[in-house]
Amino acid sequence: MGLLALSNGPSSWTIPATKHPRMQRWRFSIERQIASHDVVSFGYTGAFTSDMNINVNQSALPAAYYYQGNARPMNSSGATISCASGVANATAAGCLQDTNMGANVPNPFYIGNLSSLQTSNPALYSALSGVGSFFTSTTIAKATLLRPYPSSNYTVPMPLGHQRETAFDAAFNHRFNQGLVANFGYSYFDTRFANSYLQPWNPFDPAGPQAPVWQPNNIAPHRLTATWVYDLPFGKGRKWAQGKALDLIAGGWIVSGTYVWQMGSLIGMPNAFYSFDLATKKASIFQPAGGGLWGRRGDAIDPEGRVYIGTGDARFDATSRSLGNGIVAVKIDANKQLQLADFFAPKNANWMQRRDLDVNVTPIVFDYKGTKFLVGTSKECRLWVLDRDNLGGEDHRTPLYTSPLICNDIQAFDAKGVWGSMSAWQDAAGTQWVVVPFWGPVSKEYHAPLEYGRPKMGGVAAMKLQQVAGKWKLTPAWLSRDIDMAEEAVIAGGVVFAYGAGEDSTQTVQDSAWDEPTPSVMGGGLSSGARRRKPGSRHAELVALDGQTGKELWSSGTQITSWNHFSGLTVANGRAYLGTFDGTLYCFGVK
Repeated sequence: MGLLALSNGPSSWTIPATKHPRMQRWRFSIERQIASHDVVSFGYTGAFTSDMNINVNQSALPAAYYYQGNARPMNSSGATISCASGVANATAAGCLQDTNMGANVPNPFYIGNLSSLQTSNPALYSALSGVGSFFTSTTIAKATLLRPYPSSNYTVPMPLGHQRETAFDAAFNHRFNQGLVANFGYSYFDTRFANSYLQPWNPFDPAGPQAPVWQPNNIAPHRLTATWVYDLPFGKGRKWAQGKALDLIAGGWIVSGTYVWQMGSLIGMPNAFYSFDLATKKASIFQPAGGGLWGRRGDAIDPEGRVYIGTGDARFDATSRSLGNGIVAVKIDANKQLQLADFFAPKNANWMQRRDLDVNVTPIVFDYKGTKFLVGTSKECRLWVLDRDNLGGEDHRTPLYTSPLICNDIQAFDAKGVWGSMSAWQDAAGTQWVVVPFWGPVSKEYHAPLEYGRPKMGGVAAMKLQQVAGKWKLTPAWLSRDIDMAEEAVIAGGVVFAYGAGEDSTQTVQDSAWDEPTPSVMGGGLSSGARRRKPGSRHAELVALDGQTGKELWSSGTQITSWNHFSGLTVANGRAYLGTFDGTLYCFGVK
């Protein structure tokens, strides 16, 4: 602990490699002259490298806590047992879920437990107090505490890996008259890495699974070349400048040239705002410092040309323009370049970032009674009402109104919160409505005059924007019945169309043990892949609700047989369209 404190807290420790990799290379080629001035050649080059060192994490969660499924079946005594068919993840037939490996438990390293150091070693106590949450937090994740070295990542290089390289080349050489030679070539290169076990899992580090053989994305497999060499006709024995003096000056010179075409490395587009002016062909990009850009419906654009979107996965610091966990507005200037127009972050933005409660929802913009409104939300599951002309006030952090929680009382980052897109509309009487779909149980704080149930898996909440005592607020109006992972809301003709995705949207899982017969599911923390989600997903459901009362007008029931993952809902020309994970596009129309 002393070394840990003096090294500025929990960190990574790596032991230097003790064994050198070994490489073997070979080449085979053939060549033939096909005319008096032409030569063709073909070649193959291979290489094999063994004993490549792979850094193996010695602080991975012990295999005793891994399980192949979504939860570790265990009996009331804590012993792992075999569950009856169909209840591997249920709380029935003696099987209990153990899905809280990421839950917080009392932190034995908490500085409050080490008060004796204040007198026995005050310097160490002071250092421990200032190195971060590992010693200052009263709680710690259960999975972290169960690791052999919970305070650091201790890795040891082991000669487990190997690499293969394969290259083919073909060349054509032509010698022209008068000293000109040209060469045209093509080459193909491929490389593959593997661990020594040639299996799709890493037995020493389940948190970092890897394919048995994989290709890096920075190779350039195809290459075309063209080269030429010209022996200038000057000097002794040449056409011109044959004199002795001229030969010394002009003789013996050779000029050459090379052209190469090669595929570049795979690149990704930065997570940023992009614009392209169709008239001037000018492109622009604006990338906020810190934070990825979310938004299930993409950008929101207001009549003034300002573009809004939420950010996540970074700290918020207005002084350095790190705009994580907030809402950013940009606008194109006179030179067709995107510029920062405004920004907002809730006062608990950095707390939200620590809990992965991103601003993942496209905000909605509308004008109402002379005010230009923007309403935003996040996985935290509360709404912010903002003035678009002054986002968050002078400090960029004070909204016109902040709602109480609609859902997610436990502030979880998965399977709860607002993930689908909101909608806004005005009814014939001029009332401004805001409709919010959400995941998970409705908050104990949220109540509406009209309730069709207290949702457990998700639902839709509708609120009215009203001015009370000179201040704007959102007043709850109605709450739908339980809708399984309620997603995007679309309003047409006073009818709210929304759908329940029916997806297993949890992201925390446990690993299977490395020595199990089929250790195919990797967990140890997070996993949001389809392979894990499919077994626990249900089916999607499309619903139509009265926009003013929330009364259910229609439901697809069980007609949709698959589930949905972020594909969205479209309503047009009296029809509603919804795609599902199995590749089916459903269309429902009015009879």
